[in-house]
Amino acid sequence: MNTAELRVHIDAYLNLRGSLGWQTEITGYYLRELSNYVEAQGFSWPIRTQTILEWISAASPHCGLPGQRTRLTQARCFLKHLKASVPDTEVPGPGLLPHQPRPKPRWYSAEEITELQQATLRLWEPGSLSQRTPYLIIGLLASTGLRAGEVTALTVDDVRLGSDPPQLYIRKAKFYKSRIVPIHSSTADQLRAYVQERNRVKLRRPSKAFFITGRRLPLSYSALRRMFRQLVQSVGIKNAGGKRGPLLHSFRHGFAVQRLLAWYADNLDVRAMIPHLSVYLGHLSKEAAIPQPRTGMGGNRRKQVYLTRIQHLRERREVRRACGEWKKGWLGRFGRTTG
Repeated sequence: MNTAELRVHIDAYLNLRGSLGWQTEITGYYLRELSNYVEAQGFSWPIRTQTILEWISAASPHCGLPGQRTRLTQARCFLKHLKASVPDTEVPGPGLLPHQPRPKPRWYSAEEITELQQATLRLWEPGSLSQRTPYLIIGLLASTGLRAGEVTALTVDDVRLGSDPPQLYIRKAKFYKSRIVPIHSSTADQLRAYVQERNRVKLRRPSKAFFITGRRLPLSYSALRRMFRQLVQSVGIKNAGGKRGPLLHSFRHGFAVQRLLAWYADNLDVRAMIPHLSVYLGHLSKEAAIPQPRTGMGGNRRKQVYLTRIQHLRERREVRRACGEWKKGWLGRFGRTTG
């Protein structure tokens, strides 16, 4: 086996995965990065586990533990596939890197969401796209539970305000799944007002992107993160203990928790309702949303986080009070999206 033959095997592996419907861009990036690394280090076969760890370590300054684990997973999957045709292939073990504990999700209160939106009026000119865009996105994230990347990926055609009910079409998001997200009429009203301002502004270049920056360019995920960081610093919201964040993704956690709280307050069978929430949020499968006995695989950690938080509130008898505060806050402006 030499470098050229390794690259042939990588291409064949990517073609096979692509033919089965998998997206291969990220996998291809990591595997080609690996082949370039082993070539630069003086290629020898088989690729030893130590070489894989050195490759991962070389990337660690800019990718962190999650990126390291992704590299290990991609390398292991490819090498396991290769071992079927090249028996002397060495496959690294799965437990070479530590697990990163999932941080406890932050729950933005109704007051904090209002403060963040009001801060847009201080940081940017009121009524401009610079101000309207983060103001609306904060309300949209809080009232729909969308992922931030799904919001920035929305196109004009994806925002279907003429439908009954109004809806957002989320295209090939996480897990490469598309879904339709119904929205409340009050949320639709906010989006219609934004469309009028968007259409009034002359863009620097034609774009189908729904959200536009103050520079008249499509809003990118990195630009949204910068805006949010400015808002958080302006308001002074911090995580306890100096931990990283707060994060945009916390709006999604808050939406899920609030939906569960509302079902508890209405005395509904929450366990039976969780699959509906899972579909709405675009989880991998509705079955994955139902907590199962722990197997050590960590497959239900996200839902366990939601339910642990809910159980904590139930024990403290805060459900109805929390729901009441939430409804009187941002819900009055952006509405409830799921029944």
